[in-house]
Amino acid sequence: MPPAADPVVRGARERRQRRQAGRRLFRAEDREILRLAVPAFGALVAEPLFLLADSAIVGRIGTVPLGGLGVASQALTTLVNISIFLAYGTTAAVARQLGAGRRQEAIRQGIDGIWLAAAIGVIVLAVAGSSAPRPRSAAAR
Repeated sequence: MPPAADPVVRGARERRQRRQAGRRLFRAEDREILRLAVPAFGALVAEPLFLLADSAIVGRIGTVPLGGLGVASQALTTLVNISIFLAYGTTAAVARQLGAGRRQEAIRQGIDGIWLAAAIGVIVLAVAGSSAPRPRSAAAR
């Protein structure tokens, strides 16, 4: 039996190849996943870090402004969490169209998502603006 066909030699060669492959830090697939995941993680972490920085700055002013920031931060976080469906849904729709080779449809899906986000933003702005208390001027006091 030739040495290459010997099961012992072949098994030792396969074990050596697995060990050498294990020494590589990342495979090509791992690098691709990281290339996509790291920016997504940064986007998810950005808003809580902004709120943390706001709290550190406003906390030096006093407890009443910090309480107001806490309420506003919770409202903002809730609004973002409710609206996240649009980003995830648009991303999936565009990816499906691109995967099917329909670039024009993917562009249309992306533009539709932008228009929907703008419409939702205008509605939220109108509702929030109409229900917000009006500031009083110093002369009216």
